[in-house]
Amino acid sequence: MENSYQRCTVNTVRNNPAQVRYLVEEILKVCGDRRSARFYGQVATALPDEAIFRFLSEIRQDETIKNRGAVFTTKAKDYLDRHSKNGVGH
Repeated sequence: MENSYQRCTVNTVRNNPAQVRYLVEEILKVCGDRRSARFYGQVATALPDEAIFRFLSEIRQDETIKNRGAVFTTKAKDYLDRHSKNGVGH
């Protein structure tokens, strides 16, 4: 089954590999899902820093969240749906 984020068409916000690695590590610190590191790299390339850090802050503050990686992924995909050229999976 193909994941919708693999078909995503978005504008690249950054192409600095060091910045992307930094953002991925920040996401991993909060979400802890290393299996999703590739997706987090795509997110770090496509989303502005302020969106990523806002999502991470919201997740940290909500103690009821059981699966932080899933919540981050949903927030990122929703953002991409709203801001991409064609939307995720289109």
